[in-house]
Amino acid sequence: MNWFDSWALTLTILIPGVTAVAVMLIPRAEEEAIKWVSLLGSVATLGVLIGILSDFDYDRSSKLQFDVNKEWIPVINSRYHVAVDGISLPLLALSAFITVLCVVYSWNHFPEPHNPKAFLILILILEIGMNGTFIAQDLILFFVFFEVVLLPMFFMIGVWGGPNREYASIKFFLFTLFGSALMLLGFLALYFKVDVLPDVAGAQHSFDMVLLTRAAGSGLDVRLRLEGEREGLPADVAQTAYRVVQEGLTNALRYASGAAVTVVVRGEQGALVIDVENGRAPDDPSASLAGTGTGVEPGSTSVSE
Repeated sequence: MNWFDSWALTLTILIPGVTAVAVMLIPRAEEEAIKWVSLLGSVATLGVLIGILSDFDYDRSSKLQFDVNKEWIPVINSRYHVAVDGISLPLLALSAFITVLCVVYSWNHFPEPHNPKAFLILILILEIGMNGTFIAQDLILFFVFFEVVLLPMFFMIGVWGGPNREYASIKFFLFTLFGSALMLLGFLALYFKVDVLPDVAGAQHSFDMVLLTRAAGSGLDVRLRLEGEREGLPADVAQTAYRVVQEGLTNALRYASGAAVTVVVRGEQGALVIDVENGRAPDDPSASLAGTGTGVEPGSTSVSE
């Protein structure tokens, strides 16, 4: 990994931040300097994105690239982990491109009250949050960038909004406040309930999205609802399926590493077959319920690879 691969994603956050600080230091009366500095900063960020787009391996778009994983808050095992894949990269590029368009369009069209300095500073802070949201691979880091997006949006709506801007800004604040609180509770639940390294003695907790994905919910109290009655399957099969999905399938997902795995749950009157390919189970496992007898003892299970 060369220096660009190591710093590219960080630069998409750092450049708008440094530019915003530079604009803060420019006197409000120097409007031309404020606009040019803001434009240069946003164009520089877009230039970094063009470099990322050119170096991105599109044949491996499902894999995380430009990965940077550094220690950040060790007391809660939260890390500065940023990366992009084939989904987040176009969103990141769109964010940088739209920021440049906003700066260019507002050059001679600043809304009332006329305050280019505050407006462009908020635009740059907004870009920090948007870019960070698309590249964060740690839940706490994602939460921080998500909140950074909301703060400038609140002030931009409240100051430069329409006739009901005060009402709109308060409504926006309340919706995002409760949404952020619920999201943070969900993150904490994942942190305390999921053991990201089940093979290591003692519970190993983390906010890292990659580790949480690999753990496949290990430790979560999974509730699987099967339409057993409708499909003619007895209750013992549903109970066995619950245990398999909670334990056996979780382990299969964790250790399969892309291999095709089939989990079969058999009962007196039917069988549940779950095929796992490329580390993923089907969205609707109940769709594969088969109503044929198997001659296997009730509640027996088999896992084959």
